[in-house]
Amino acid sequence: MTSNIGKLKDFPLIQATLEQRQTGQIFRQKVNGVNTELIIHRSGFGYFLTDGDYWASFFDTVKHIGKHNLPEYFHLYCSKPKPPENDQIKIRIRKRVKWFFEPKAAKVQYQRDKDSLIFDDSEFAQKVKGSILTFWHDIKELEQYAPIGSIYSEGELASVCYPAAIAKGMAEVDIMTN
Repeated sequence: MTSNIGKLKDFPLIQATLEQRQTGQIFRQKVNGVNTELIIHRSGFGYFLTDGDYWASFFDTVKHIGKHNLPEYFHLYCSKPKPPENDQIKIRIRKRVKWFFEPKAAKVQYQRDKDSLIFDDSEFAQKVKGSILTFWHDIKELEQYAPIGSIYSEGELASVCYPAAIAKGMAEVDIMTN
């Protein structure tokens, strides 16, 4: 199978895994004569590519890889119709929502306020740090690529915006509010 990596530019988490900017698992193999690629970012977001029937190849690939080699739970970016029932793999369907904006049109100014996020011991700041660490090894690694945006209300941290991944000039952004 010719890799379809170019099609993944709209999925920065997957692209960052392929570029080895962020960690994850990449399974490229031939299963029952069909080429497959399963890419799973360390946060649990995945993407599946195949030359064959999508769902039949997905179920065969998961079985071939083995449950002990995969995360217990992962999200699969997928635009295919609902999969057929499968007794061995539990699947829950939910829609992915994407927003795009042109950076030139954005009027947001980011301010790196390291003292607020890195050293704040509030419950919300700790929750944000935990979320960041599902995507990045540590906060310093994240700061190499992009700023963390913070919003305060009455002197307390109210909202944080940060890139979960950056690849091919696009960012997958996580926003958390208190």
